[in-house]
Amino acid sequence: MTDWTPRIDAVFALGALGDHAVFFTRDDQVQEYTLFGDTDHAKGRPVPLSTRWPNLPTPFSARIDAAALDTDPYVWVFSGDQVVRYDFVKDAPDANGVTSIADSFPNLPDPYRGGIDAALRGPDTHLLYLFSGGRCALYDTRSMKVQGEDTVAATFPGLADHGPDFTTGVHAALDSADGRRYLFKVPNYIRLDAPVTAAPNTIAAAWAGLPSTFGGAGPVIDAVNSYTMTDDDGRDGYLFFSGVRCLYFGRKDHRLYDGYPRLIADELPGLPEEFRSDIDASYFDLEPGPVATVILMKQDAFVEYDYLGKAVRRQGKLADLTDDVFQWLHGLPSPFDQGIDAIGNATIDFETYAFRGDTVYNTKTDSISKTTDAFPGLPDEFRSGIDAAVWDDCDDSNPDRLWLFSGSLMLSYDLVNKRVLDGWPRPVLDLFAFPTS
Repeated sequence: MTDWTPRIDAVFALGALGDHAVFFTRDDQVQEYTLFGDTDHAKGRPVPLSTRWPNLPTPFSARIDAAALDTDPYVWVFSGDQVVRYDFVKDAPDANGVTSIADSFPNLPDPYRGGIDAALRGPDTHLLYLFSGGRCALYDTRSMKVQGEDTVAATFPGLADHGPDFTTGVHAALDSADGRRYLFKVPNYIRLDAPVTAAPNTIAAAWAGLPSTFGGAGPVIDAVNSYTMTDDDGRDGYLFFSGVRCLYFGRKDHRLYDGYPRLIADELPGLPEEFRSDIDASYFDLEPGPVATVILMKQDAFVEYDYLGKAVRRQGKLADLTDDVFQWLHGLPSPFDQGIDAIGNATIDFETYAFRGDTVYNTKTDSISKTTDAFPGLPDEFRSGIDAAVWDDCDDSNPDRLWLFSGSLMLSYDLVNKRVLDGWPRPVLDLFAFPTS
């Protein structure tokens, strides 16, 4: 995802998936979120809608404009003038398939038939609020008739007094599994009580770890490496890749260096265009010379970059990696030669771990295993995939630790004693103050 403008297209809940699962969408991306009281958090990182639900038909796989829970697990999903009643658990539409809004919602007036801004389950499961600009229709899906149509302000008493900005239009609406209802208008949201009595709050303040691209404060981390400079600036720290940008934080104080964030293309001039955004994994190799080499990986390809010389040294396929390119990772087995999600190592004989999905490849033992077997004790949020990994060398007295990142969370893992260190996981923002714009 390379557009950093905060936006939410739709939000919907799926109680059938448990853990109060909520999904935020924008463009062709979806971010899963666990809405569970004091432990609310983003689950993993944004992924394409077509990856999360491979059978989701077009145009919904490219963009969801609005969505509202019907009879769980069915969800009404709108895109343009099209609608589908979709079972997101089975990844399948109902028997009617994709239809026009006009056909599925007869008697619905303009402009609703041309597109829906937001949708929200009404007082009963067969009632549905449909939003278009500053107006709202209450539709009965059982009788196939409009029960009422008025301004948003008139439909929701108290909203004009406490959240007047929401009366002119909303970006998304949510009826959560625990009965709480919300309206979203980035950068804010409001609790939709009857009547509305509370003022809006910022999404960033209340929705822990939601990525900044969805209006939250949480970072989207594609890759990170431990980056030691050997030129005159003497910088030493961690270089994060996020969309089209990179951010350089100090190793000990974790402060963001001046001039960051900046475009990857400006940090590493001359990169092939495909490596200027959405990096999968990164590794920094400080060689004798001095030579500072950055290795970037994306899908089944890599590029080796000379940081000091500001030039590409070579590029190719992961399957062709040799020890003269990357002494700690070469001869990759299948399917790791087709793509790596994260890569990291520590000082135990420079044991290197390459992560892909819920598996990990250990270069020292030349073995593939489940991540949960190689890293016992991982919390649930880290078991299905690792977004980024890097050597945690903040504590010189215990160098054999690895930072693992998943969504808005990170943890420090003790590779010697095979355990998550006390006090982890923690929000990434506790250590690294990612800007939101």
